[in-house]
Amino acid sequence: AANASGVFNSGILIQGLIILCNPNEVPKGWQDTLLSWAVLAFTVSINTIASSLLEKIDGLILILHVVGFFAILISLTYLAPHARAQDVFETFINAGGWNTQAYSFFIGFVGAAYAFGEAGSAVHMAEEIKNAALVIPSAIVFSVVINGILGIVILIAILFCLGDPSQVLKVVLQTALGFPFIQVFLDATKSVSGTAVMASIVLVLGISSTVGLLASSSRLFWSFGRDQGLPFARTISKFG
Repeated sequence: AANASGVFNSGILIQGLIILCNPNEVPKGWQDTLLSWAVLAFTVSINTIASSLLEKIDGLILILHVVGFFAILISLTYLAPHARAQDVFETFINAGGWNTQAYSFFIGFVGAAYAFGEAGSAVHMAEEIKNAALVIPSAIVFSVVINGILGIVILIAILFCLGDPSQVLKVVLQTALGFPFIQVFLDATKSVSGTAVMASIVLVLGISSTVGLLASSSRLFWSFGRDQGLPFARTISKFG
């Protein structure tokens, strides 16, 4: 499910970049589907044809993750007009029309939880990791802590860069670009090319995450097949 949602979100993000660069483009549902399939085909090819390069690719993505974080954070905080702290920390918008603000908060919290939903995927790779009993728990803890801190920092930065709270519903949340953060980038930089670069960083990281998710889920799938835990287990176990 996580891998499917990852490729789907990446497809929509590609479509958003197309609309950003060509405002006359009218997006269609089948285009998002084909783009998602293209992302999935890419992740499959990396995990099969270029599987020997996964370690080096992961190293490059880690560098992009850190550099991209600071590139986006600095660009937003420097270029965008800043909202008041009162607007950021005391203004709550119930855009979903839920009965109470608390209900709206907890429904919205699902999106934040989604980002940490696959932190335990490293467990699926245990058979291929030396000293797995120590390395895997450490990797999970450090991943959650470090990315949690980075996530909070970038979240606060984006909230300060949303602009007038009265315009958030009309401009940011109803943007035609697919994802509100693309609109925030555009409003901050006032540059289509700058926004495209910043959104492309997010896109590359998103696609890269699906590569890791597919690697993790495929190892788990194969392990179940080897242990006779799935239908057609004998056939599945041959694809190790």
